[in-house]
Amino acid sequence: MEPELCFFNGINGDDGRYFQEPMACGDLAEMLLDRRASNANHPQELEPKGLEFGRSPSQIGESGWGIIFPKEVDPKIVKALNPLLKHRKEQATLESEKRFAVFNYHPGESKYVFLKAMGAPDPGMPVDPDRMPYYLLLVGSPQEIPFEFQYRLSNDYAVGRICFDTPEDYGVYAKSVVDWENQQPKRKKYSLTMFGVSNPNDIITGQTTKYLIEPLHQDLATDLANWNINKHTGDNTTKCRLTRLLGGPETPDILFSVAHGLCYKKGHPLQKERQGGLVCREWPGPKAAATMVTGDMWFGAPDLGNNADLHGLIMFQMGCFTAGTPKLDVLRKSSKKYTLAAGDFVAVMPKGVMSYGHGGALTVIDNVDREWE
Repeated sequence: MEPELCFFNGINGDDGRYFQEPMACGDLAEMLLDRRASNANHPQELEPKGLEFGRSPSQIGESGWGIIFPKEVDPKIVKALNPLLKHRKEQATLESEKRFAVFNYHPGESKYVFLKAMGAPDPGMPVDPDRMPYYLLLVGSPQEIPFEFQYRLSNDYAVGRICFDTPEDYGVYAKSVVDWENQQPKRKKYSLTMFGVSNPNDIITGQTTKYLIEPLHQDLATDLANWNINKHTGDNTTKCRLTRLLGGPETPDILFSVAHGLCYKKGHPLQKERQGGLVCREWPGPKAAATMVTGDMWFGAPDLGNNADLHGLIMFQMGCFTAGTPKLDVLRKSSKKYTLAAGDFVAVMPKGVMSYGHGGALTVIDNVDREWE
């Protein structure tokens, strides 16, 4: 009897094949057990308790807001972000001055050392925003503030990261957020669009459409009756359609996309430029002849063009490496660990949409590492 196989998100840009070959479910279970054993000596994350009872995460004045810069931050970046810091301070200190804070991360600090040094509650305890704000924004690359620190910190806090190429890009992002929150138009209805790619003969995107997009659309259409809830699946998930949804005339308030992420192996000259791009309907599927994933098959930051309207967009991306790529493959057995990239890096797409010159997205929520990780 043939073993049951597990299939994984992610398409190799060089040959159009799965980036991770299908694996016997028993082998995957063995790898997961080995991973748990290899982590046995690491501090175990406790079940998060969230904010203290009675505080609302939707109110920054109750939950608090803080920003974490690397120790050697460029002063030009701090200056560029000053409008955002001033705006958030006004929101967070309505009840207490303690609920706004600026921190510095020192190289090598763990989550536990950082929180203890800042006087925060012990991990696993309810978040007290008078001791440590609930919302924390990391600034900089994963070389300056590691992904691992972000992962661990997000077990207890609501953690985000901005990482742009220039101080000017940080300034564009700050201005975009402040302008939107101060001037956003009142609407009778907000809109949410679901873009669930389904490629020919592909079990992965077929299952995400059937078991995620379809039932989620049905639930949201019922629960959010005062919203415009739209869905694109099957033949309607082409690159052309995504172009209209991502900065084009059909851009919603919230865009939720589910697709294969474009992937390249370590050392490939296109890895940093293209990794995490969204593979659209044009990819012919796993049964087609092996061929390079060409520009008409995937969407990346360069496809936004010069006239996109992204201002105010909230974007969810579900796909491999859509937020970034770690250096190490953490799933493999520790004795056989191999590198995914020369070093950790943030994907181009979220940087592009959040620092777009005409007004960028408010946030992009997506995956570091593979989607199934």
